[in-house]
Amino acid sequence: VQQAYEFGGGRFTLDLSGVSDVEGLDGRDVTIDGVGGVVEVVVPDGVDVDVHTQVVGGDSRVFDQRSNGFDITQDGFVDGGDDVPDMSITIDLVGGEILVREAA
Repeated sequence: VQQAYEFGGGRFTLDLSGVSDVEGLDGRDVTIDGVGGVVEVVVPDGVDVDVHTQVVGGDSRVFDQRSNGFDITQDGFVDGGDDVPDMSITIDLVGGEILVREAA
């Protein structure tokens, strides 16, 4: 898992559900910056995850919350349990859709 991801457009997916050593995510701050398109992030089980998203124009769905329009900021948190690793994810997108969800 990288610390930062950048993309120009299209679809970007960061699926963390397959990370075998979730302890390695403890204290990580992951940032994703994109120009346009769809950003999807799947967070792993057993990790506390703090999410902050910002979209200039579009839609942001973080866990069970949704906002759309212009200059959207959406925050969310998932509690992975007691004494689990803690990480944060920040997503900035100019235009498009952000989807952050828990692993199925």
